[in-house]
Amino acid sequence: MIKVAVTGGITSGKTTFCKLIEKKGIPVFYADEVVAKLYKRKEIIQKIKTLLQNLKNNESNFNDDWKWMDKTIDKKKIREIFLKDERFRKGLERIFHPVVKEELEKFLKAQERKKVPICVAEIPLLFEVGWENLFDEIWVIYCNKETQIKRAIQRGLTKQEALCFLNLQIPLEEKKKRAHKVFSSEKPLEILEKEIDQALKELKVLDHSLRAK
Repeated sequence: MIKVAVTGGITSGKTTFCKLIEKKGIPVFYADEVVAKLYKRKEIIQKIKTLLQNLKNNESNFNDDWKWMDKTIDKKKIREIFLKDERFRKGLERIFHPVVKEELEKFLKAQERKKVPICVAEIPLLFEVGWENLFDEIWVIYCNKETQIKRAIQRGLTKQEALCFLNLQIPLEEKKKRAHKVFSSEKPLEILEKEIDQALKELKVLDHSLRAK
């Protein structure tokens, strides 16, 4: 089984690209979907609360005057603190990354048991967390910085927040250098799909049986 990681930068087009792959019947793991589910788990919410309380105890000026809901949390406030406080950012990563990696490894093993010829995982922070060795191929999806910022604003981020996220991630140009294949999300979808087909042919896994009915 060939394991492909799809990565890039914030709003670089990774998910749209992976949906095109998924349409072909190829199993795809989405790290962000795992994270979204984790935010709803009571034990994760408690860990985040504990992290915030510890930060507040260690620094009287730490501001945590935001509202918690019974079964979920205010992810907008999480984002605000994540971007401005490195200690909180590192703490949040220690909470989420091991669980996401565990779910990823479960996914990969499940596909191996099914004996599928190829599976794909969308991992936004692949290089940042150092998970490259889990995969046979790394595909980077990119677009120019202006497009990233425009897309981020369309999704509810401010321009400053978008720039902060960009500064926290390895630059796309560097990620492109580390990739086996590079794709531009600024191309029409039909062109991207043809490029995906070509990439799968090169891996010798493009088969009509993979295509979703």
